[in-house]
Amino acid sequence: MQQDHNQAGQREAITTKAGWRPNEWATGTGLSRSKTYQLVKAGRIQAVKAGRVMIITTSPAEYLVGLRGEAA
Repeated sequence: MQQDHNQAGQREAITTKAGWRPNEWATGTGLSRSKTYQLVKAGRIQAVKAGRVMIITTSPAEYLVGLRGEAA
């Protein structure tokens, strides 16, 4: 029971975050890290650099919902 509660909390935290590291973002979308970097380079998702760290500011959910519109 406790594990189910923790998993639900983790899912909620992912949707309310302001930024994701590339590994987190890739996991959230089901895409690879290399595809994630390609999307940043192509300007399909937004990212900022904080020193040497890349933070992706486009949420995984926002990106995936946008794909639904492209398929139409």
